[in-house]
Amino acid sequence: MHYITLITDWQHKSYYSGALKGKILSACESMPVQITDISHSVEKYNYQDAALASLGACFHFPKGTIHINTVCKALEFPVPFVAVEFNEHFFLAPDSGIVDLIVEDENYKAVRIDE
Repeated sequence: MHYITLITDWQHKSYYSGALKGKILSACESMPVQITDISHSVEKYNYQDAALASLGACFHFPKGTIHINTVCKALEFPVPFVAVEFNEHFFLAPDSGIVDLIVEDENYKAVRIDE
């Protein structure tokens, strides 16, 4: 089983989280995936709270879990994302400081994702 968590500032009224889950499931249809919502109630653009929500939950999940966080500092287009491996977990987040708050001064591997 592959585990994926979601943290967004999209609120519960938005269809965005459903669309993201659909894309993930479509891309992973040949493997078992469990998607868990951590929070969709982060205040808009509050990447510090998003990092706190991630820290509070992510390491309770099995090693190898992918943690997707979509909260940006501000309205950015295009949004630069990074993929990070840290403590045997994987984080996909905007390159806006979230990952820095999660890893603090620890060693990690990161790749910037450009389209």
